[in-house]
Amino acid sequence: MLSLQFETVSEELLGVAASAGAWLKVRGYKVTPERHETGYPVTPTLYGKRSSTTAIVEVDAEVDAESR
Repeated sequence: MLSLQFETVSEELLGVAASAGAWLKVRGYKVTPERHETGYPVTPTLYGKRSSTTAIVEVDAEVDAESR
């Protein structure tokens, strides 16, 4: 599995974050954990870049239905 270091992910969600990173990596993304992006409201758990495509992943214990 992809070895990533996280500072903001809770212990119970580390496996989920690592699995999401591995999923992106297998699909050809260069994966960076917790990259600070200008213009994004929070620091995302994962940042993936592949060619002209960017994937931003936030790992959380529950879905915020109001932000959808």
